Amino acid sequence: MEREILTPANEAEWLGMRAKDVTSTEVSALFDASPYLTTYELYHRKIGALTEEARENDRMKWGKRLEAAIAEGVSEDLGL
Repeated sequence: MEREILTPANEAEWLGMRAKDVTSTEVSALFDASPYLTTYELYHRKIGALTEEARENDRMKWGKRLEAAIAEGVSEDLGL
């Protein structure tokens, strides 16, 4: 299998690309281990029957601010 590198143009396109995938943020719901999402909600999100607009909070804001620095640090640690 050949690796395919996808480069979304913006955040909206990135969110659309990952909409059908079960992400690391959501996988805990599959094992009833998420305090934020049930298996029922996950299923209905993935089939498009349930949509949720996340309101940005302080943690999300800081995560976005620090994302590039963390990625750079991981790349440096791994020699990439």
